[in-house]
Amino acid sequence: MGIIIEAAGRYYSVDEEIRPAATGRVLVHNHVRPAQRSGTRGFRCWEADPEPKYVACGCGWRPELGTHHRVESPRTSPWGARRSTAPGRS
Repeated sequence: MGIIIEAAGRYYSVDEEIRPAATGRVLVHNHVRPAQRSGTRGFRCWEADPEPKYVACGCGWRPELGTHHRVESPRTSPWGARRSTAPGRS
């Protein structure tokens, strides 16, 4: 499987070694529960320029890679548990 290019950066392919982000960039993963390999169970990770939508993540995924980020979502918490936005509900 080859490398997939996307607007914010470059997705790591399933067979590619994930490395720490280059200077001035951040390692990011999506909202799916982290896996060791990109592409497993819908998990994707990529290297991108820093943006406000990427927030520091403390999930413990691949600590040897240093600080990483995740895509912030106003509708879901990490790993897909829905947060209610209805008044009076938590």
